[in-house]
Amino acid sequence: MQGSCNPPPGGIWSLYAAQADIPQAGTTPPWSNAAAPFNLCPAGTKFAQCWNLSCTFGAVVNGVQLATCTCPMETATGSVGTQAGQGSASVCTQMPVAGAVPSTP
Repeated sequence: MQGSCNPPPGGIWSLYAAQADIPQAGTTPPWSNAAAPFNLCPAGTKFAQCWNLSCTFGAVVNGVQLATCTCPMETATGSVGTQAGQGSASVCTQMPVAGAVPSTP
């Protein structure tokens, strides 16, 4: 971000964060909210870390502007959470977009 919260020219910042439900293109009607169950993946999971990265505007699907983000791959040293996979643990082997799960002392 280099000292500014302004988005890059022609782009937007990724604000990946867990949500209870997420609009889905494949729902009826398109872009209605669908449940986004939380998956907990174990330490050692390879995941895409997409928090606060620069994205470019992509296609418009069903009237909604999408963005394309290129995110670095990381290997989790602890558990990571993702909402990919609709609750299926198999998504943990598919390099999902995920984030570290905060621990409590």
